[in-house]
Amino acid sequence: MKNRDDDISFLKRVKNSLDHSEKNIDARTLSQLNRIRQEALKLKKPEKTGQLKWFPAPLPALAMAGMVLLAVLLFSTGDRELPPNGNLEDLEILASNSLDFYEDLDFYAWLAEEQPDAG
Repeated sequence: MKNRDDDISFLKRVKNSLDHSEKNIDARTLSQLNRIRQEALKLKKPEKTGQLKWFPAPLPALAMAGMVLLAVLLFSTGDRELPPNGNLEDLEILASNSLDFYEDLDFYAWLAEEQPDAG
């Protein structure tokens, strides 16, 4: 505890000494300090109002989002709509891996010409 008390008393003495020195600064030194302070304030760049300081931070994320959007637009295969009139049966037949359908393709073409409302 004695060590801590010694530190506290030392700090008090230093503070008192600095306070005393501050009060007894001569006019010439005060003038020089004021001149240096004014020059330093002139060198400080004024902050621009309205400028977004946080804007550069998300630039990499924004660039990545743009690249993903571009990739989606370039590699999309066009219309992904359902067939008109809801002909899901035709779509199911085409999607099946049955080779019978492809062997009878002429029959289905003939059937579509003869009965356009069928199916």
